[in-house]
Amino acid sequence: GKKKNQHSHFLSILCTAPLSKPTILTSNNTAVETKDFSLTCNATGQIHAYKWFINGVAPAGLRIQLSPDRRTLTLRSLTRRVNKGPYVCEIENPFYRNRSDPFTLDVAYGPDIATIVHSADEYPPGANITLSCVADSNPAAQFTWLHNGQPVSNSATFSIIASLSDAGTYTCTASNSFTGLTRTTTKNIIIYGEYLDWAPNSVWGSLFPGMTEIDKSDSLPRPPWSHGTVHCGRKSPELRI
Repeated sequence: GKKKNQHSHFLSILCTAPLSKPTILTSNNTAVETKDFSLTCNATGQIHAYKWFINGVAPAGLRIQLSPDRRTLTLRSLTRRVNKGPYVCEIENPFYRNRSDPFTLDVAYGPDIATIVHSADEYPPGANITLSCVADSNPAAQFTWLHNGQPVSNSATFSIIASLSDAGTYTCTASNSFTGLTRTTTKNIIIYGEYLDWAPNSVWGSLFPGMTEIDKSDSLPRPPWSHGTVHCGRKSPELRI
């Protein structure tokens, strides 16, 4: 009889489990402006490829680096405006694809410039003086105030009732422990008196050479002397001419 040709057929079945939902891990707890920062796509399963999206588009630019397997995205020299995101990582194989939730980067920065706002330079005794210091910073800056070099407050704003001892130089320092930056600004405050008295010889001094004028005003620092349009400064309560 005739021999029958026997053919063996083998069917290969590739079993691939679904990919887990990826999560984004960061290299540091805090992203700091001007520093580098890395994001890593973390997932399980048979992952054949990693993809990243920044604001919905593939990453590009000189300050963006991808690891050889594209799992880790590194941002060089962070800036608060450019690198906020959101960031999404995507994983895939021939059968499945999955994406992470959007991740927004909170970049720490500043303080930029410290400024003392809404404050006059001169006050009478008994006036309410409020000094406020502002500085753009994330997280919010910590403030300290010095009066003539001595600590007086640890808040952005503080108030006092003016007395002669409150005259002098006020220094505001704004700091950010995350960035390590500090900014300082100063303001000079004058407390002026309510009256100005002249020595009795002031009337006669105008008639005789070598006249001495004495300022008895209750004011700190001393007000300036002037004659016509010439100002003589605040060096002494006594002016000899």
